Formats: sequence, structure tokens, C-alpha cells
Amino acid sequence: MPSVGGLAPCEQLCLALVGPQDEPLLSVNLAPDGDPRARPNPPAPYGLRLTAAGLLLEQHGQRCLALPVAALAGRYAAGDRVARVADRYLLTLVQAWLSDLSFRWHPGDPPGLDEVAACGLLELLQGEVQQVVPDAAGGLRP
Repeated sequence: MPSVGGLAPCEQLCLALVGPQDEPLLSVNLAPDGDPRARPNPPAPYGLRLTAAGLLLEQHGQRCLALPVAALAGRYAAGDRVARVADRYLLTLVQAWLSDLSFRWHPGDPPGLDEVAACGLLELLQGEVQQVVPDAAGGLRP
């Protein structure tokens, strides 16, 4: 899963996965103040909202998965414990998780594997997708 652009501070859309025709497949947003409803994801079949408590994966507005930060940190972070994860670090953990779902580079099953597969996202992640960091105007091409 190639990455285009670098991680920049984000208030809305932080990262998107696009398909071979540059169509948005997944949008990743930070939800301010831990409120997952605070900012809607831009149009994409799948939305991933990140809060201090964890991540919420939705397909067309229906929840597929709620995963605590501890599940990501326990698998991808250095050290045993993460009390409070900074937004940029949480986004990095999510990138590692998405990459692991795509390429299975980490031993064992990634957290939430069955739920991601059940809602159809796993098949898309294992296809031809690209991570894109949107520009200041929200465009998906740098």
C-alpha cells in the first residue's frame, strides 16, 4: 500500500485510501474531543473515526467495528502500556494496522480482522489501493 504525501496535522480528513481509479474507498478522520459524531467522514463507502478511546469503522454509516486504542498499541507500539496516545501517534498506529490487514506483515491476526472481513473492507485493502494524505483543500492528490 504505497503512501503519497506526508502526515500533516489534520482537523478533518487525515488520510484516505483510494482505489485504482482514484475513487475514495476509506476516509480516516480524527473526532475532536472524543465525539465520534462531531465530523462526518467525506464521501467514501468506509469511514474510520479516531478518538482517544479507539477507532470506529463504518460502512455507509453502519458501524462495523469498534476497536480500543489498547488493541492497536498492544500490537504495534513499542512498550507495554499506552495511557494516552497523541493524535499523530494514533494515526501512525492506524496506518500500521491498515498495512497489516493488507499485507499481513506482523505475525498472528491483526485486531478486528474478522469484523473488517465481514463488512467487506478486507477484500478492498488487499486489492490495489493507495494511502493518500489530502492537501489543505481536502483534495486527494498532492
